[in-house]
This record gives sequence, C-alpha cells and structure tokens, in this order.
Amino acid sequence: MQSQTSRPLSFGENLRRARLAKGYSHEQLAIVTGLTEAELRQIEEGAENPRQPERFRNLLDCAGRQRH
Repeated sequence: MQSQTSRPLSFGENLRRARLAKGYSHEQLAIVTGLTEAELRQIEEGAENPRQPERFRNLLDCAGRQRH
C-alpha cells in the first residue's frame, strides 16, 4: 500500500471544491464574482492567482460549513 503525503490545498483547489459543493457552474460563479469563466478555470488549475480573492471568501466559508 502506498502512503499519501498530505499537503495543503491550493486556493484554486479549494475554490473548485467549494464551487462544486455549492452546485455552481463556472458560468454561475463568473456572474457572482464578476470574473470570466476562463479566469475561473485558470485559477482552479493554478495557472493564475485571483485578482481579488475576497470575492471568493464567502463562497469558501459557506462550502466549508456545508454537510453532506
């Protein structure tokens, strides 16, 4: 069995998880944040840092408290 090393998730990984947990598409999150879908995809993939990360704070906070 191979052990996995734990590393903190990047902002983009957290954003993707939060977006999916809330059931948002890229299009819906783009409307909420004022970014383009392409920008969101780049952020989720780690290719770009968000210009205004505070726009995502509430989404991430809410998703973190959500239970399945």
